[in-house]
Amino acid sequence: MKTWLGVALIVPVFAMVMGLKTHRFGWNCVLTLSCAAIAALTKRGPMMIPMVVALCLSVIGDYFMAHKGARTAWYIAGIAGFLLAHAAFIWYAGQRFQGSPRIWIAGAALLVMLGLYLVKRVLPHVKVTPMRVAVSLYALVSIVSVVAAAGMKGKPLEALFYTLGIMLIAFSDTMIAENDFVRNKDAFVYIMPSYYLCHICVAASAIIGMG
Repeated sequence: MKTWLGVALIVPVFAMVMGLKTHRFGWNCVLTLSCAAIAALTKRGPMMIPMVVALCLSVIGDYFMAHKGARTAWYIAGIAGFLLAHAAFIWYAGQRFQGSPRIWIAGAALLVMLGLYLVKRVLPHVKVTPMRVAVSLYALVSIVSVVAAAGMKGKPLEALFYTLGIMLIAFSDTMIAENDFVRNKDAFVYIMPSYYLCHICVAASAIIGMG
């Protein structure tokens, strides 16, 4: 079963290639939902439910972000979808979280750096108060998600791929902020590759964690 699920990763990898080539939202859905299916098929019991839920919520957030146009409400809805996805990822990692002084220090450092980044570079460009609140809250939850992933115990490769996946989500979000708010158009090229890879890494970690 583990071997077949490893082979099944071809599906999201193919979807990634097609998504980058065609820029069609449908390939985003294929990639993320196939990763959710792979996670579910690992049959590792109730512990996998949060990961599957997180990936499904990502599709909802992605839908609003991909179709937002100039609608602020849709942008905030997209942020809300991904915030809930992060909450589910935190739930998943929290089942096996083991904190340590090094983890807490790193988390505090990340929080300070992100706070400075938001205050100095992003929030000055965000004029709508609900959007400022949504962006700030999402940034906080994403840091908690990274810390939870970094402190998750499991097989070394499983933990590595999962943490890499969550860090790629955070990187993709930063590139979105650079592109949408700071108007740094050079960041656009990094958004989708990192977004696609984050879900593939998360699915790969689920396979590696099988017995």
